[in-house]
Amino acid sequence: MEPTIDLAARQRADHFDRLFAEHQKVLFSYLLGQCGRRDEAEDLLQQVFVRVWRHIGEAMEKPETAMRPWLFAIASNLVVDHRRRKRTRKDLEHAMPFEAVDGACGPDKVVEMNDSMRRLDEAIGRLPEEWRTSFTMNIVGGMSSEEIGKALGKPAGTIRYHVSGARQRLAKEMER
Repeated sequence: MEPTIDLAARQRADHFDRLFAEHQKVLFSYLLGQCGRRDEAEDLLQQVFVRVWRHIGEAMEKPETAMRPWLFAIASNLVVDHRRRKRTRKDLEHAMPFEAVDGACGPDKVVEMNDSMRRLDEAIGRLPEEWRTSFTMNIVGGMSSEEIGKALGKPAGTIRYHVSGARQRLAKEMER
């Protein structure tokens, strides 16, 4: 019976490793966008995967299409818990991962791009929480309205409204 137990344990570990490899970057970007601090995002990411490990049997039974919404639901719930514990809201420092600046850009262009990123981060931080969550899950997480809706327990139409409203408000703020 021991080889069967070893095989099952190996399958769980392999499944967990695959989930981590496939989803950790996008989940980290989402968490960073939600809490604004790298250290907090790292802690929350660790908590996400601790919960995944505790429910790895459930994860193995889920179809692949349900995996990302399930992971984002866990992450979203942890963000809510984190904010509840923290009881203070800070402006978003880094909503989206910063892309490396092309070395061919001059210093003026680099300064301009950094200023634009800072203004965008601040504008995202001022969005209503539901809009910011839907927007970052869509843009950073690459999730569809249906996937976000499943993760947050909201209709896809509501998610589309949140993302659209966020885009419109951000466009207006970036024009200034």
